[in-house]
Formats: sequence, C-alpha cells, structure tokens
Amino acid sequence: MNVQLVREAGDVWGDERVSSSLSHYELLRPAWDVDLADHVLDALEVDRRAKYDSLSRGKKSAVAAAVGLASRAPLTIFDEVYLGMDAPSRYAFYDLLLADYAEHPRTIILSSHLIEEVERLFEHVVVLDRGRTLLSEPAEDLRGRGTRLTGPADVVARHVGARRVLAEQRLGRTAQVAVLGTFSVDERSAAVGDGLELTGVGIQDLFVHLTRPEQAAAVAAGSPADARQEEAR
Repeated sequence: MNVQLVREAGDVWGDERVSSSLSHYELLRPAWDVDLADHVLDALEVDRRAKYDSLSRGKKSAVAAAVGLASRAPLTIFDEVYLGMDAPSRYAFYDLLLADYAEHPRTIILSSHLIEEVERLFEHVVVLDRGRTLLSEPAEDLRGRGTRLTGPADVVARHVGARRVLAEQRLGRTAQVAVLGTFSVDERSAAVGDGLELTGVGIQDLFVHLTRPEQAAAVAAGSPADARQEEAR
C-alpha cells in the first residue's frame, strides 16, 4: 500500500470505463483522492466515460498520471509515464505533480529521458549508465558542478587549466569548453577580464557529457574525494 508504480500503460482494465478502473484504485489505496483524480483527468482532457482501450496513447498516459498522483502513496514511481503525451499535456502534468507535491510531500521517483523538461522538479538526481550509478546528489549541487567557457581558444585553454574537460567545440579561433568544476570569484573575474564568457552547464548537458563512454569510465573510477578535489580546483 505504501508503493505505487505507475507505468505508461496505467495498469487498468482495457475493456472498462476509465471511471470504473479508477474506482478500483479508490478501494485499494487508502490515501486515494477522488477530487484530485478528477482534476487530473479534466486538466488532461480525458473522458472518464470512455473505455480505456478506446483512448489514444496520450490519453492512456494521462490516466496513468491520474493514478499516480491520486494514489498519494508514500513512494510513487513514475516510469516515463509522460510517453505519448503532447508537449502541453506533459507540462500540465509536471505542474500538477509539483503542485500536489508541495501540498502533500512524499517521495516521488520520476524516470525520464526528457531531462531539460523535468529538471525543475528535481530535488535529487541519480545518473545511471549501463547499470552503474555514475552519481547521486542533490539537484542544486549538480547544477553547480559544471562551467562552460567561450572565447579565444588559447585564452579558454589557459583558464581551463587542469580541470576535467567534459566537452569541447571549436569554430575557427573560438572555442567553447565545458568543464567539471566551478570558478572562484577571482577566477571568474580574471576570465571575464580576458574576454571569456562563463555560463553554467545544465543538468541535461551534464548528463549527456557524463554518460559518454570515456567520461562515464572516468567518473565511475573516481572516488567522491577525487570529485570534490577536482571541483575545488
């Protein structure tokens, strides 16, 4: 009763009306919120009188979203439940999830490949690659782990120093380099003074960089202490 796994399929009876399927969940889930289930279905424009098998893929995903949110289980796992939803529906789902979590905090695990869309929801991020845990840390810490430098290639190289390079692009004499680590106030001031642009590296970009084979091997081989020392450079 304490765990609700929600898959794209929704795990409901295909030949029953949506309303009937949700009534079964109401009997099984002690914390089930009928009003919230109705609110999610209305927001995602699902006809609760329709039989589940007659719904489009996106509407089936919406039913699964309603099940996961309305169950209010202490541990709710959304396994890429957004698949099949169009962009407006996905963003509506994210807003519904965030609003209900704010009122009823619980542990929600959201499995997603659309990292840029959902990163605003994250409190903690786990990056898995081929069965290995590459990192597990608070989202705010992860957002601060990378820095992107843009400017003349020789100047960029000088300011990168010994930091681990995650990715590099060159266009003529201009280079853009993403590194693992942050810059102190003095380091940042010196880089800007030399004509460089410094920006953060988003969680999605970090994910892409860190799961490249060469980077994944380096991260997996490094110890937490190594990572902290590298970030402190």
